[in-house]
Amino acid sequence: GALDEQDAAGALMAPVVGAQVGALPRGLRNLKLAKDLLMSLHSVTDADGYYELNGVPPGAVDLLAMAKDHVPARGPLVQVPNAPGAEVQARDFVLVQGPKVRGRVVDVAGLPVPGARVLWNVIDIASVEGQPSLAPLFAAGMKDFRFPVTDVDGAFEAGPLGGRAPFEVRALKSGYEVGRAQWEPRT
Repeated sequence: GALDEQDAAGALMAPVVGAQVGALPRGLRNLKLAKDLLMSLHSVTDADGYYELNGVPPGAVDLLAMAKDHVPARGPLVQVPNAPGAEVQARDFVLVQGPKVRGRVVDVAGLPVPGARVLWNVIDIASVEGQPSLAPLFAAGMKDFRFPVTDVDGAFEAGPLGGRAPFEVRALKSGYEVGRAQWEPRT
């Protein structure tokens, strides 16, 4: 398969180079196994946006992809035949760029909170409502994905953010209440 980029108006732009692509069998019930599978069934797109996944188990498989500055996305459902050496050509799918937010986490006295984990909705939750797949919810388990941690000044950069504004960003650190902030990008 291949990955292409789409602008805000929906027009295809260019292949996405260096995107992380993973596969997750549909109906997976062992959630601890999901991250291991995403790590082992993993590929990176080439200069033309193409990828190849090896060792994908037979059955219905969801593809996931993420790339720098793009919102992680679920790709097409692929049916892998139960036959030795079977090959399947997946349909191309699209990644869109998403907004990022920079900010600071401070305590009630206004002092920076270093080492707080900053979280947000990695995917557009509305896009998966009613879908029989939990795969998009595992986007944060993809190889090389890390939620940021605030620096010594409490500063962070979060994103790309999935979904529609207003966006919610949360900060977590042991010994503190969960911090929540709404953000609406300026247009």
